[in-house]
Amino acid sequence: KKTRLERNEIYRARDFLPWQLDRNIFIKGTDEDFANRIANNSGQAEKFAQFINSQVVPLIDEKFRGSQERTLIGHSFGGVFTTFMLLCHPENFAKYLAIAPVLASEYYAQKEMFDALTKKLPTAEKLVYFSIGSEEKDDRMSDYIGAVKNACLEIGKLPNILSKFEIIEGENHASVVTPSIWRGLKFFNN
Repeated sequence: KKTRLERNEIYRARDFLPWQLDRNIFIKGTDEDFANRIANNSGQAEKFAQFINSQVVPLIDEKFRGSQERTLIGHSFGGVFTTFMLLCHPENFAKYLAIAPVLASEYYAQKEMFDALTKKLPTAEKLVYFSIGSEEKDDRMSDYIGAVKNACLEIGKLPNILSKFEIIEGENHASVVTPSIWRGLKFFNN
């Protein structure tokens, strides 16, 4: 029987990641059966994107008065999903805040991950704020922050994307969320 924590980990990898995790790198040191379940279920973000675009956004539009200036915010794997939505499904959001997105290609079975993400680049300008904490570490990589920074900067070079990347001093993977939201919203409103 799976625990709630195990289900959450499996569902996060399934729903937020557009690529399968490389079980030899990302899930290294995890119980083999659990690692296999996470890896085998990961990489189904397209289904989650379809659900958001076809059911969630229309329901919100029907029930609430809003604007087309929607903002999508995600942290960690959610930051990967936010980036995926920007590059593959840019139609429903105008602003994207990706906090500590796990965008190092070394973690994924598809090492050419960004080639796959440029399927449907935005035709209208999108604002994107990327951040990571200066205290974030990953023993599986020698320069984790540098890898994430490079990936974010590459995305920022794509057409119709106006972005900002920040390393937030003194913050770790968990504590970076709140200051990132404030800084991202400030960037969007300047």
